[in-house]
Amino acid sequence: MIELFQITGSSSFAARAALEEAGAEYATVDIHPRERDEPVAFGDVNPLRRVPALREGAAEVYETAAVLLYIGDRFPERELAPAIGDPLRGAYYRWLVWIADTLHPAWWPV
Repeated sequence: MIELFQITGSSSFAARAALEEAGAEYATVDIHPRERDEPVAFGDVNPLRRVPALREGAAEVYETAAVLLYIGDRFPERELAPAIGDPLRGAYYRWLVWIADTLHPAWWPV
């Protein structure tokens, strides 16, 4: 089962929405924004202690765009992402990285 380390109201919402769209079996692990030392497993998955972070077996993924890419590739039958080799894959990468690297940091102060 997938574990999603999240903070309600944060960028982890995108990962949770993607997991829902994928129909994935997952459990959320709620992280307190000012007490990120607990649970210890959170630091094991993401040493930076930022959300979202995801663990599925030996796979540990963090950073919003990386988590969304993982979910899209993990559930190809749900067609959340263009297939590898599809010409639309480039635009998919561009938008995910733009959201994570440009939009989210610009929105953070608000």
